[in-house]
Amino acid sequence: MIFSLLPTYFCKKNFWVELPFKREIAELQEQISVMSVHILNKREENEELMQEIKDYKRDTLKLDQEICSEQTLDKRGEDQQVIHQEIKEQLDRLKIKVESQQTHTQEVLATSVNHTNQLQIIDLAEVLQLLRRHGYLGDSYYDLGLFLGLSFTTLDVITRNNKGDVESCLRECLTKWLQKADKVQETKGGPSIYSLVSALRGLGENGVADGIDMEKHPACRILARYTSNQSLLSTLPQLVIVLYQASLIKEMTIPVTRQGKYLLIQIKEAVCKEYFKLAPFAEILCKVKVTAKIGNTIMKEYKAYCSGDFIQANYTKGLKIYLPMNVTSEFKTMRLKFGQTFFKVGSIMMSDPQSPFIDNIKSVLRTYDKTLRPQVAQCQDIRDILALVGHNSPLDDISVLEYFVDKFNIEEAKPVIKKYKEDFEEFKKTKLSYCLNEMISYASPLECERITIIVDKAAHEYTLKDVKELSSAVLENLSPQVKLAVIRDGN
Repeated sequence: MIFSLLPTYFCKKNFWVELPFKREIAELQEQISVMSVHILNKREENEELMQEIKDYKRDTLKLDQEICSEQTLDKRGEDQQVIHQEIKEQLDRLKIKVESQQTHTQEVLATSVNHTNQLQIIDLAEVLQLLRRHGYLGDSYYDLGLFLGLSFTTLDVITRNNKGDVESCLRECLTKWLQKADKVQETKGGPSIYSLVSALRGLGENGVADGIDMEKHPACRILARYTSNQSLLSTLPQLVIVLYQASLIKEMTIPVTRQGKYLLIQIKEAVCKEYFKLAPFAEILCKVKVTAKIGNTIMKEYKAYCSGDFIQANYTKGLKIYLPMNVTSEFKTMRLKFGQTFFKVGSIMMSDPQSPFIDNIKSVLRTYDKTLRPQVAQCQDIRDILALVGHNSPLDDISVLEYFVDKFNIEEAKPVIKKYKEDFEEFKKTKLSYCLNEMISYASPLECERITIIVDKAAHEYTLKDVKELSSAVLENLSPQVKLAVIRDGN
């Protein structure tokens, strides 16, 4: 009985004991439920935050890529700017170099003009004789001085100092002109035959001007023979464009009523001022059937009579220069003198008892130039050896000959060498250098980059070689970058 009632007791007691726990458990479960909801909400917030983080990372990555791309572009732009700057600097340096070269060339050309075309004070007596020879007495010296570029002040002083003495006034007037007083150089281009002729024409002394022109300008004299040729006058209007391109006329718009004569007047002025322009004029005429004969005749006469100078004949492919016949003859003469010098020295050496043995000279030459060994072996005496040396030497180089003369102390041969060197220097300065200076003084630096010298079609090969070697030496000082060619006429 007692044992049967015991579980019930315990159950009741446990019930009242468990009841508070159940409430706690319920509360806890409610709290857990609330926490679960909260956690779920937080999870959703976290997911949203993670998505935002992913979006941010994606946007960040995209932004980084754009930044990198922009940096690359900026880098490329910077590189291009650097390259552009380097190119610009190179162009600037090149421009400065070209301008410097052109300035140097122009200075050289200006110097050559002063020495070749312009008159100097030492030419006073010749100018006075020239004026008298053609009938100018000097009565209008005052007006002549004005046309030459002298000022009223200078001419008034001359008049006061030489009252009533016309001859002295003319002489003083010309002296001031030759001394380039009163900016004669700037206003009239300096004292020259051309400016004197122009002044006389302005003064109305056409007869005197024409006489001086014909005497001093062979080109004008040649052209004057064709001034009344109707075929020439009627053809000139058809050649206006090419005449203008060759700087033979000043404008292409010509009065219809006097086209031919008006053009010829301009051509005469151009040829008078720059005589070498007769050559391109002749070439233009040669291309037209009606005037081809006149053109050929003019060119032939120019080569024959204007023998003191070279002739410019082409403006399209650099400077084209014809070598006059007398200058070609001078080259031949110098080659003969060159050979004669070697022959004389050889004869002296053979007659000299102290002369070196032929084997000694052969040994030196074999060492000096290996290409000469086969020819040296065939030489029978000293004259043969020296002839071989001369055949392989330019006109301006007799150093091998001098070496043998000095080495073996052959005193009798030294004056022979000295005489040749003096003759050669005179030829080079008075003929070749003068002519080249004269021609290049009228050319632009661009034209001087390429020069073609044309010699007589019958010239020997050694003449062409001599012309090229000596001309190259002269031109090197005037235009260092020049490309020179020497050809026969007709090639």
